[in-house]
Amino acid sequence: MQNNIFLFKFYYQWWKNIDKSIFLLISLLFIIGLFFSLVSTSLIASDKLDTNSYFFFLSI
Repeated sequence: MQNNIFLFKFYYQWWKNIDKSIFLLISLLFIIGLFFSLVSTSLIASDKLDTNSYFFFLSI
């Protein structure tokens, strides 16, 4: 219980002090970069290797 209160206070102070616009902008750019990496590399690799377009991301 004490640990949960400490974590709540820590994250509350962190969220209160962070610049939210820059954090959201960096997060958005990161997600867009991941999306474009997924789309571009998987299509090129699937054409050359004759596999599923998401073969490298779905390998189990």
